[in-house]
Amino acid sequence: METLEKIFGSQHKAKVMKLFLFNPLATFDLETVVKRVKGRAPNIRKELNSLEKIKLVKKKETRNIKGRKVAGFVLNQSFSHIGPLQDFLLKVSPFTNLELVRKLGGAGRLKLVVISGVFLNDSDARVDILVVGDKVKKNVLEKILVEVEADLGREIKYAVMDSGDFEYRLSIGDKLVRDIFDYRHEIIFNKIGLVD
Repeated sequence: METLEKIFGSQHKAKVMKLFLFNPLATFDLETVVKRVKGRAPNIRKELNSLEKIKLVKKKETRNIKGRKVAGFVLNQSFSHIGPLQDFLLKVSPFTNLELVRKLGGAGRLKLVVISGVFLNDSDARVDILVVGDKVKKNVLEKILVEVEADLGREIKYAVMDSGDFEYRLSIGDKLVRDIFDYRHEIIFNKIGLVD
């Protein structure tokens, strides 16, 4: 994220840009943007105004979580540099695979971490990350993944299993496990001796 912060002037601007560029049809109100990028409202409002001035985003009415009409923002589809910006932001990852494993390690004893989907720029994947471990605290894992989502600018579809459940699912050819391993994926942490 440090590289993006230097290029775009702030960590928040890079996160806000990712949120809109990787969710091109979604309309977000200020409150939702603040929540998704884990920022403070004044900072995010400033970045949204800046992005509106260069016409990357435009205002569009939306409804907030209470159902009330509020001012929102959406990606301006006619902005001429959407493709190159998306490509650039995909290539400049906010963290390495090792850093991702370290973050996830705070949730329990990891045995296996497999990435696919948004981590490999595959929008058709059923799961973006598979976490296999023992004594994994799901609430802690969810908090970690929310932080990762804020850095990536996208929601993450994940699966978590204990090692016994994973080995059983693998042995019976479980559809979810097959869907992960039969398609594009990358094993970034492997303590169970799984041969890919």
